[in-house]
Amino acid sequence: MKKTGELYAIYVNSHFMNKGAGSALQDNGLRYLREKGYKQATLWVLTSNTKTRKWCENKEWHSEGKTKTANMDGFQVHEMRYIIDLI
Repeated sequence: MKKTGELYAIYVNSHFMNKGAGSALQDNGLRYLREKGYKQATLWVLTSNTKTRKWCENKEWHSEGKTKTANMDGFQVHEMRYIIDLI
């Protein structure tokens, strides 16, 4: 039984922000996970990206308190994990 899937990333060019592009990407990704039988989804967000974190929270994602430090292109980034129920 599949339980938790992941949206790996939602990146939108700044010219298309606040025009529904991010919402469309999220909605299609979550629809796909539902069709595949997942009950929850996770999404890692940069801790410092308060705009995206607020967007996620407005879309019913909840921070579950898990964090990680990842290496990207030679520098460290700090991320926190968000989760959403798909049922």
